[in-house]
Order: sequence, then structure tokens, then C-alpha cells
Amino acid sequence: MLHITNKHHKKIILIAAAIVFAVSPVLVYVNHGAKAETSEELRNRAKALEEQIKQNNAAAEQLANEADGLKRKIGELDAQITGVNAQIQLTNVKLQELEIKLNDAQKELDRQKELLRASVVALYKKGGASGVELIVGSDSFTSYFNEQTYLERLKSGVQDSTEKVIALKQQIQAQKEEQKSLLEQQKAQKDSLASAKSERQQILSDTQGREAEYRERTKKLVADQRKIFEELLLRSRVVTSVGSGGYPWDSATCAVTGRTNGDCWDYEWIYNGGRLDPWGYYYRNCTSYVAWRIASTGRDMYRQMGNGGQWVNSARAKGIPTGNSPRVGAAAVFSIGYYGHVAYVEEVLDGGSKIRISEYNFVQDGIYSERIMSSSVPSGYVYFQ
Repeated sequence: MLHITNKHHKKIILIAAAIVFAVSPVLVYVNHGAKAETSEELRNRAKALEEQIKQNNAAAEQLANEADGLKRKIGELDAQITGVNAQIQLTNVKLQELEIKLNDAQKELDRQKELLRASVVALYKKGGASGVELIVGSDSFTSYFNEQTYLERLKSGVQDSTEKVIALKQQIQAQKEEQKSLLEQQKAQKDSLASAKSERQQILSDTQGREAEYRERTKKLVADQRKIFEELLLRSRVVTSVGSGGYPWDSATCAVTGRTNGDCWDYEWIYNGGRLDPWGYYYRNCTSYVAWRIASTGRDMYRQMGNGGQWVNSARAKGIPTGNSPRVGAAAVFSIGYYGHVAYVEEVLDGGSKIRISEYNFVQDGIYSERIMSSSVPSGYVYFQ
């Protein structure tokens, strides 16, 4: 993702700043073999590239937002799948319990059937003898009738119990079928959710792939634009690009390479484990240097001024005076490139037509430099009190 807040320094486009210094109409060869381009043509091409960079960044950000939305939806589907899995597990447990109950009911039914069979056999045997034989075989009329009554009651009781067990078994079987049906519905729901998740994962993959393509295109466009600015830089008068200008954090190391010099693609340097100066700006960036330079003169320096190119608007919002006339000690703001640039006005020359500025992170990554240019090159000045 591109840094925006406070990464006012990001000369991501090599500091598009050089752009405007190209006051001279000298001809320069840039990526066109024998075709020569004037400074104005180079600036126009750099501007066209800037528009493409913005469009690619906007498209990439939109796709990134879509990807975030897809990730959230996939997360929701995962949660739903987890919930359905829990329901399926619970249904399987219920089915197991019902299977046990069904087996117990079957065993009880078999026992009742055996009791019924035994009682029927006993009644049959009793019913096969004549009344005189049964009475003779009994101790008394009372015992005869009691025995007959008992067998009849036993038969009736066993029949009732058997019917209840059968009804219970049928009830359990119905519950089991109901749970089976529920299980099938839950499995179908899980399959549907899994299919929706798979579909969104594919869309997410495609979206992230397209986002990566836009990011890669942006890198190439930035590289092309950087070459143009390097050519334009040759047309500004660089007084010096050595030393530190007194800046106290010039020894900060690149977060990417771990070195104090050389390219640092992310324009982030680390000092004592941190990346931000006392005013909240990134070390060795244009904004950090100018903030320090202003504070070093005893003036108030503000936080949250934004990227270098935003300082004029930020100053106006904070009630800090701004204008188009150069003053010693003012912040010179350049609305160039995606992040813009800011420098410190060290000297006003030739009756105000030229200025000498000091800056960081322009001529080279994280390097101090001084340049002389037309005072009309900056898009505005901020007059810190």
C-alpha cells in the first residue's frame, strides 16, 4: 500500500521536484534514442505519467477495498460453516442416542413378546383340558378361578406393554427419520456455504492478481518518471549534495537495506529503533528536515502538516501565513509528483528572482543537498512564525 499520511517526503518519483527547475530550453535525450526533448516536453511527459500513476493507484486501491470486502465475506462464510458443522455434530449425537433408544425398545419389545407367548401357551394348555379335569387338578374352586384370572390379566398386561413398546419404537423411529432429514439439510447447507466460499476465494484471488498488476504497472511508471526527473535535475544548479546540513538524524539506516546510504525504496529510515522524528515526520525525508530546520531557529513547528506538497493547504488550515513571495526561513513547497516536496529557503538572490534552498531526500535518497533555482518554481511558500 502507498504511504500517504505524513509521508510528505516520499519523492517516490525521485522527487519530482526537479521538474520545475528545468528553466533552460537545453535539449536532452531521454529514452528516445536520437529524438531530443526540451524541458517543457519532459515536464509534460512527466505530468502525463503522473496521471497514469494516479489512475493505477486509484484502481489498485479500489481492488484492494474489494479484496477486503471479499475477505470479510469469506470470514463470515467460515463462521457459518463452523456453525453448521457444530449442528451436524449435534445431529449425529442425537442420531446415536436415538439408535441406542431404538435398540433398547427392540429388546424390551422382544421381552414383552416372550412374556406374551408364554402367557398364551399357558392359557392354551389350560384351555385344552375339560372343566372337570381343571377343577379336579386344582386344590379348590377358588384357586382354579384365581389362576384363570391371573393368566387372563397377565395376557392383557403383556399385550398392553407390547403395544406401548411398539408405539415407543415407532416414535423413536420417526424422530430418527426426522434427524436424518435434518442432517441432510445441514449437509446441503454446508455444501452451499463451501461452494460460496470457494467462489469468493477465486474472485479474491483474481482481484488480488489484478491489484498486483496495477501495483506493478505503477512501479514501472514511477521508474519511467524517475528517469525523466533525473534528466530534469541536471538542469537545476546543485550547489552541494554532501554533508548533513546539521540535521541530527542523518545516520538513520534504511528500513529496507539497513544501510545509511544508497537507494531506499520505501523512504523509511530507522534511528534508535524508531522511524518518526519529534514532529511525527519520517527521518531523512524532506518534511523531517524542514521541520527540524524551522525548529532550530526557535520557531514553532507543527505536527500533521501532511506530505510535502500539502504544506501550503495545511498551513492555511492552521492559520499559518502563506504566499508566493520568497523569504529567508520560509518553507518552499513543490506540488510535484504524488507526494510533492518541501525545502527550506536559505537565501533570496537577484532581487527575489532566485532562491537558494536546502533540502533532504531529493537529489538522492535520504541525502542533504542545496540548490539554486527560480523563485517561481515552488508552488507556494509557508511563513512559520
